[in-house]
Amino acid sequence: MRSPVIQGVRIERLVVLGLMALMSTGCYMMKPAAYEPAPTDSSVDYDGNIVDSERKRVDGGNLTDPVRSVIRSGSLGLKAKDLNFVKKQVEAIVDDARGRIDSWSTTDDRFLHMQLRIPEPRLDEAMDRIASLGKVTDRSLRSSDVTDQVIDLEARLANLIALRDRLRSYLDKAVDLKEILEVEKELTRVQTEVEILQRKLELLKAQIELSQLSLTVRR
Repeated sequence: MRSPVIQGVRIERLVVLGLMALMSTGCYMMKPAAYEPAPTDSSVDYDGNIVDSERKRVDGGNLTDPVRSVIRSGSLGLKAKDLNFVKKQVEAIVDDARGRIDSWSTTDDRFLHMQLRIPEPRLDEAMDRIASLGKVTDRSLRSSDVTDQVIDLEARLANLIALRDRLRSYLDKAVDLKEILEVEKELTRVQTEVEILQRKLELLKAQIELSQLSLTVRR
């Protein structure tokens, strides 16, 4: 008759192998049996807050207004006589808005091109101030709602992190060498996916927070 310890280890191993089989089919939404299932109309965002199906953030039990994630960008064309003066003024405006200059170039003192990053709430104000430095020849604003992308990335990341933590828990209990190697391999794969999604989400949030502004100035 097998001892309870051996039986427990074999059961644990079967659970792990079953979980790994599910992961290989891309089924990340399954919750381990040991955990209470999360509400079906909510998920967890990248910051650890609960978000309901209408994208309402729950902090301390209070619902806030739906959060929309929008990437805004603009372009501005000017005519001005003194390009050096314009460049210095633009640098001051960007610094005041707590933005940054990604790149700039000039051609024969007759053409100036600058790629700017401006905090989204200050984009319109910065464009107005820069536009006053010369005669406006072109001005446009674009926006792209990426709310669904953010929600999807946050949900996938939350599920992968939960799966990673569950695998770590199994690994702490594993005693069979083959089982340990299998779980470690899967844990490495999941951790890699976690890091990839984190980078994607960070890049997307950076684009939301800092709007791109393309400036062209001609004499």
